[in-house]
Amino acid sequence: MHIIKLNYIEFFPGCLISRRGNTTEEVSLEYAESQVLALKDDAIAKIEATASFTDDTQKLVLVKTKTTFGFDKSSANYKIAYVVMEDNVGPYVQGNYYSGLDLKSSDYMYEWTTKERSLSITFNDVARGIYPSADGESGSVPSTVETGVAYEYEFTVNLPSTVSDPKNVSIVTLLLDGDSGEILNADKVSMAESTTGIQTLKRSSAEEGKWYNLNGQRVKNPTKGINIKDGKKILVR
Repeated sequence: MHIIKLNYIEFFPGCLISRRGNTTEEVSLEYAESQVLALKDDAIAKIEATASFTDDTQKLVLVKTKTTFGFDKSSANYKIAYVVMEDNVGPYVQGNYYSGLDLKSSDYMYEWTTKERSLSITFNDVARGIYPSADGESGSVPSTVETGVAYEYEFTVNLPSTVSDPKNVSIVTLLLDGDSGEILNADKVSMAESTTGIQTLKRSSAEEGKWYNLNGQRVKNPTKGINIKDGKKILVR
């Protein structure tokens, strides 16, 4: 829906929100996060994920998903893609252009003016790969979907050799519109440390507890008739 251009730094790369590119938005760096969140659309479908290592080698991750839609549709074209993310990557030596600059303490980059010219930095949320491709897994969602029905699917991710520490890995599941490529919703699960080699991932979902009408539109409060909450049809009298 929006192309984000960070105008705070010359030549700084932009990004697509949910792979939508209809509108261009100029966003300053210090307000980027809040402005991106403000542009979020209400979800018309949700995806929930859990995952576990398949054995002690911690090379394969079995990801299980449930997708639920707020509408009925035949000849649907939805797919799931799986992104491998890693935290605590590094450290890497990075130059600090802001070191020693005269900025106000209220400035977004002020903290960096107090640091050395050369820094050792670790990075979080480093994407290591997307599987089976950026277009998603064919057959991961049925071609006919019904309101409130949870569709389950399993996919095994082979962690790439670039992963330094499996316990720092998260799996992000993307529910994609196969026609437009847009991301309809996502879930992120983080590996929990275990001594057995078989680990369960902690699930995080932003859509739980919210109400939807039969058109898949989110509503503040349920109305008389059939409403949807947590993937279930609920009759309100």
